[in-house]
Amino acid sequence: MDISQLELITLSGLALALLVSIYTDLKSRMLYDKVNIFIALLAPLFWYATDTFTLTGIGFHLLFAACTFFFFAIFFALGQMGGGDVKLLTVMALWFDFQGVFSLAFYTAIFGAVVTILAWAHHKIKKLEGKVRVPYGVAIALAGFTIIGERFFNPFS
Repeated sequence: MDISQLELITLSGLALALLVSIYTDLKSRMLYDKVNIFIALLAPLFWYATDTFTLTGIGFHLLFAACTFFFFAIFFALGQMGGGDVKLLTVMALWFDFQGVFSLAFYTAIFGAVVTILAWAHHKIKKLEGKVRVPYGVAIALAGFTIIGERFFNPFS
């Protein structure tokens, strides 16, 4: 598999933004719009590096992101996710094709279950008051890292 320098730079930028998202979500349960904007603005460079910067390719990326937003906005409306989580999933969907977006949702669900259990256990052990606040951005970022890693380590993806 041949990977261009621009593709590597954009994926590195995405990885850095995901690390920032993990840090801020763990520290303050906040996912910042500045980071989401950075991820969204970096996506077209990634499309260019991966030869999907065509009218059709751009249309599909925008369609997948819109579908991701509307699907996860339901969970936001039900109080199961925060708005920052929905925005992070949406900008992450700009990076992937249909299979990648499906994988993003799947891995997010798997990592989300683990993060939820850990957050619940931390809440109980520390005997904290109120509702458990799950840093779901961590699960989204880990799902993103998994998909990025597949580009390098899975020859069958």
